Amino acid sequence: MTTRSKLLMVAYEFPPCLSAGVQRTLKFAQHLPSHGWEPVVLTTNSGAYARRDESLPVPKGLDIRRAWSFDASRRLSVSGRYLTITSTPDRYSSWYPFAVRKGRAAIRETSPSAIYSTYPVFTAHMVARTLARKSGLPWIADFRDPAPEHYEPGYEALRLASRVDRAAVEEASVLIFATGRMRELYLERYPECDPGKAIIIENGYDEDQLDALARQGRSTGPTFDILHSGAIYPRGRDITCLLEALAHEPSHTPDGRLIRLRLRGGRKSEDHEKPLDARIRQLGLEDRVHFLPPCSYADALSEMGRSDALLLLQGRLFDYQIPGKAYEYAATDRPILTLGGPRGATTARMRYMTSSVTGDMDDPVSIGAALKKLVGLTPARRDITGMSRKERTVEFAQVLESFQLAGIR
Repeated sequence: MTTRSKLLMVAYEFPPCLSAGVQRTLKFAQHLPSHGWEPVVLTTNSGAYARRDESLPVPKGLDIRRAWSFDASRRLSVSGRYLTITSTPDRYSSWYPFAVRKGRAAIRETSPSAIYSTYPVFTAHMVARTLARKSGLPWIADFRDPAPEHYEPGYEALRLASRVDRAAVEEASVLIFATGRMRELYLERYPECDPGKAIIIENGYDEDQLDALARQGRSTGPTFDILHSGAIYPRGRDITCLLEALAHEPSHTPDGRLIRLRLRGGRKSEDHEKPLDARIRQLGLEDRVHFLPPCSYADALSEMGRSDALLLLQGRLFDYQIPGKAYEYAATDRPILTLGGPRGATTARMRYMTSSVTGDMDDPVSIGAALKKLVGLTPARRDITGMSRKERTVEFAQVLESFQLAGIR
């Protein structure tokens, strides 16, 4: 039997959590054993998650250590509000002492060769930093998103959150970023950071679910359905200009199908819902814009394959990021409409993709022109070489191997 090195993976979001962020860590954990690494996952209790997907497959025999926590926004809120001190550095800070205790026990029992943690849960980096300091193990800090203080105008960074971000840059042996733009941002904000330890491992699609993503040919139904898979919110994924474009462009495709917008994943809050509903009524779009509740990951992939076109919303606020669903969309044969900042990482990634069109998210005229092109696109298989989660894990395993070759501690 081949001896595997152990990797302690600190990840707050892990099955059964219903979150797009789950897939990156889950697929690393699934595929790493093929490359000589045995994951030990340190996560939280399932009751801490506001939304759960019990259908998410977890690798058989995976060593999972669950430490208790709660979400301050749910447990400590009054009328939807809660004290800032209860969410420092984030609303999952209750996890920290219990995760450190569980993590120290896991290190004693399994003797891992390295520690990995993944943001955007700052507390995960806090836990990993403490465990790395106490054990002397190398720490890999993964950034699926940049810290808000680096890109969100007017964001008042909590001091502890800012310190955790800087500590990760200064103390982690390796920094992994999900996009090149994000890596550039961090090297600019932290000029003292060694560029050699800042690497890029993008997100990807799940090749195990590829059959659920593909559907050749055009729809023959009475509607042309454009699907956005994932929640929308006022800042960064605002559909106001899209609604304006829908109202002023033709309501039907050239072959007579009603153009509908299906938004799967809900909206941020009641404060967001009411103005949107009012604007939809004013524009007469009640029969063409449909808000749908969240669903399981498997159902979301299947729905992508059944839709006539897929929509990405990635406003200027998220110029440094590429959402995981962009890669899942790419693995389908469905036409894709990307609305975002003209210089954003997502727009750059999708601009030259087969059967894909882009538009400026804040410009109804640009969106209208993109919609006209979208309904004329035909389904087409894309070149997705190198974009699978399995292939991303190969890149991650190469990083881990470097610790053993260099003897980093």
